[in-house]
Amino acid sequence: MIDFTQTHGDAFSKAKTLYGTTADEWNSIMTQYTSIIDTREVLPDGFERIKGFSGLAINQSGTIINTVDLTMVCPTRDPHRGLVVEVKGVEYVVSYLVLATFVDDFYNGAISYKDGDIFNPSVKNLILADVEHSGLSTLEIADVLGDGIEQAIALGKVDSVSIGKKAITEIRSGDLVVSYGEVGIVAKPVIASMEVIVREDEQVTIETASGKFHTSKKHPVPVSYDGDGKSEWKAAGDVEVDDLLLISNNGVTEDMSIVTAITDEKKDIRFRDLTVKDTNCYFIAGDGDSAHLIHNTRKGAIAVYIEPWHIDIQNFLDAKKTSTEARLATHDLFPALWVNDLFFERANNDEDWTLFDSYHCPDLHTLYGEEFNKRYMEYENDPTIPKETIKAKTLVKHILTLYFETGSPFLLMKDEVNRRHQCENIGVVRSSNLCVEIMNATAPGTLLSTVTLVNGEIMELPADEYVVTDSGVSTRASRLNHFDSINGVGVAYVENRVVDKKTSVCNLMSVNLGKLEEISDLEEMMKVMVRATDNVIDVNFYPVGHARNTNIENRSIGIGAMGEHHFLAKRGIHYGSQEHFEIIDELYEAMSYYAIKASAEIAQEKGSYPLFEGSNWSKGILPIDTANEDAKALTSRKYTMDWDALRELVKKGMRNGYVLAIAPTSTISVHTSTTSSVEPVYKRSYVEESMNLMTKVIAPDLSAGTWNYYTGAYDIDQSRLVLAAAVRQKWIDQSQSLTLFIKEGSMSGGQLYRLYDMGRKLGIKSFYYLRTESPETLEHVEKINTLVECESCQ
Repeated sequence: MIDFTQTHGDAFSKAKTLYGTTADEWNSIMTQYTSIIDTREVLPDGFERIKGFSGLAINQSGTIINTVDLTMVCPTRDPHRGLVVEVKGVEYVVSYLVLATFVDDFYNGAISYKDGDIFNPSVKNLILADVEHSGLSTLEIADVLGDGIEQAIALGKVDSVSIGKKAITEIRSGDLVVSYGEVGIVAKPVIASMEVIVREDEQVTIETASGKFHTSKKHPVPVSYDGDGKSEWKAAGDVEVDDLLLISNNGVTEDMSIVTAITDEKKDIRFRDLTVKDTNCYFIAGDGDSAHLIHNTRKGAIAVYIEPWHIDIQNFLDAKKTSTEARLATHDLFPALWVNDLFFERANNDEDWTLFDSYHCPDLHTLYGEEFNKRYMEYENDPTIPKETIKAKTLVKHILTLYFETGSPFLLMKDEVNRRHQCENIGVVRSSNLCVEIMNATAPGTLLSTVTLVNGEIMELPADEYVVTDSGVSTRASRLNHFDSINGVGVAYVENRVVDKKTSVCNLMSVNLGKLEEISDLEEMMKVMVRATDNVIDVNFYPVGHARNTNIENRSIGIGAMGEHHFLAKRGIHYGSQEHFEIIDELYEAMSYYAIKASAEIAQEKGSYPLFEGSNWSKGILPIDTANEDAKALTSRKYTMDWDALRELVKKGMRNGYVLAIAPTSTISVHTSTTSSVEPVYKRSYVEESMNLMTKVIAPDLSAGTWNYYTGAYDIDQSRLVLAAAVRQKWIDQSQSLTLFIKEGSMSGGQLYRLYDMGRKLGIKSFYYLRTESPETLEHVEKINTLVECESCQ
């Protein structure tokens, strides 16, 4: 018997990853499919070829198979979920996700897997079938919803359209959401659903002739301005009585409804944030069966940070591996390690490392340096604390194995980040963003419980504070309920809310070094860039209040750079040479000086950020004053800027608590014809696949004169990338997205570890991806698939 897991290994791997197909199942399926390869006449039992789609077949349960490369396109669909359309003349029911607008989408493998649901991300407006391609009746859901069910049926387009309603709290991945979009009412599937918190004073109730709904004052709603359906978006808090709102209240028809009243009615409302397919995140508010889609935002991604002493560290690392059991895997999250110096020291000395449950040592998250070391060892020696002991090197090997397999986790140096934290008066830095360049103080906040008694009396207590009820039971404030009474008065209800939460915001802008003629030009550029980015803070729209509050308090910006390799090649300088180190030392000294000066000057005009007092800035301490001494020794040039004068100016005020951060810029650098961020070019010429686009990339200003200076990233000694990063880091108050590039088999785990440890000792704060060039890539050197990154940083 033929083992099809070997003969069609790539297809089996895809089926196993996407659908959990076992080897036995695959061999069974492939045995049935063998005849299709030879004759293209015989289909597996229960399957019929789709008219007009010669390479696809479908069975009555909705499973689609691709008869070209013998892989399933879509698994069994549940016909009772979301919107189901029965197309005239077809015996089977087609779910709204089954067919794409263009059949080529399937052949290109444009299939995504989210929470057990398979969908094609390129479906636009949910056109189920096109007459030209399929022979089926034309059916566009956007049209059907716009016309209304009765009209659609009268036109003979469909037999029926079934729409079921759900309470918002019950909406789950795969459900269909109908909303107001650019082309009218559209329907799209939900990828994820989560509850979010909106402060009571930020809520508003808008009443219309069609009913009322509750939302955040900051979230836009569509308002008609000419009565013909043309609309503009207004913040709900700016909506006025008599405004004409466009409402998809029943999920079918588009209504224009006049606002009759606006109140600050207080209700126990469940707000949810739904992540919807095709880059749209819809914020939904409502209760009961009502549902209103309020706004959409850009697609994002999430990095999750953990410290290496956490008891779940090994499971956390395995969650990204492709071989991890499906229910334990998180392929769409990006793991990041917040590592302390003690861990590296234990690994270097081949010593033991102790893992703890954070419940028993919650203060370790807020400590760094010697304070962390002291407390950590106290926990190690405390026999009452549950713990697990392993070799530090064992955990290092686990981390390095994942690097070679997936290119992550991101590696960030907790102690160095906090040692050089310019705003230590605000608090400790606990983590970074997805692209590891933002280093802001954040905080989870405090949970408060508002206990309302039946007589109207209100008690506000810390959620974990114990309260003794009339029955003599001691319970946390958050656990009180209507069966309890306090001092003879019954408890009506308890509301929990988070206060003092700090959430960082990325406000980024990058200098195009490839277009820079003279380093002195940076002075005027920094004035414009710092002012423009600072203005963004005031005009920005914030989806959550604590992000806005934090951004206003610290006014964090991140001025960075792209095109460093372009800058070097134009000047005849090899990437990684000593000349490279010397010139970027001069470059980033100027960038740091002019950016800080610009922020200080704006502070004299507009005022300092609210938490300026007590910061390193207020003491005249600048990033270069806390720089790593070994990093300073990497260059021989003398500093040229008047730093003493700048220190005195900065003491008077800074407009921004954070100023410099270097983002990856992998997409915008291509669009602006320069090289990505501070990275060396991948190759002199290649095709980059990013955001579902294929882009031909040629090293900028490539000529006979620059050819030899565009050495590819994989052909450069990676220690030179680390040394260059150390030179930059002296001048940067936050961090930089530093990626390493290695050829498969060219570096051992020990050699890779020594690179990271060398970077730590030189004061580098963060390492981003590890990119590996495999033999398969070498056969097709013109193409590179860009790793998934935060859209805002690109």
